[in-house]
Amino acid sequence: MPVLVKTKGEKFDYEMNMLLECKQRQIRIEEIFIEIAYISKNRFSHFKNLRDVLQILIMFLSFISTSLFSFGIDLGLFVLFSLLFHIVPATIFARIISSFVNYLVNRKVVFRNQVQMQHTLIKYYSLALVVMLISAFSVWGLHELAGGGKVGIKIFVDAVLFVISYHFQREWVFKNRSRKKRP
Repeated sequence: MPVLVKTKGEKFDYEMNMLLECKQRQIRIEEIFIEIAYISKNRFSHFKNLRDVLQILIMFLSFISTSLFSFGIDLGLFVLFSLLFHIVPATIFARIISSFVNYLVNRKVVFRNQVQMQHTLIKYYSLALVVMLISAFSVWGLHELAGGGKVGIKIFVDAVLFVISYHFQREWVFKNRSRKKRP
């Protein structure tokens, strides 16, 4: 229960976040059938099928969309900078620019974070630094082993890091602690 009380979201967002939290923490969920008595055959249900499903989909699609947009900026700049520099500085310069765009969009659109910018910015760039270094040295190392294909290697490495980054952004960087806790 302490984990679920701290889970963010409202209505169906909360239900989805709660299920994801339980899965991530390997908390077993058991389905229990209960009898429900609907008033007037549930004519007054608050569940709006299409609206609620779209709200859940938008939550996932917005993060993927902003990430793909930032990835496009990052990859384009990486290709440009790799013509001018070694792989490691090319990765670093591209990531600095694309990450700031990603930070702004994730903060305002995806996670709708209300915490002061300085707090989330420090956390975001701490995470971005770690991800950037892992990306740069992984791409370099795999490129050295394979003897080529740096763009394909970068796409693979960054796809893996994308999943890891999402988790840390949701649970650490943009976790909105300013909301009142549920009773």
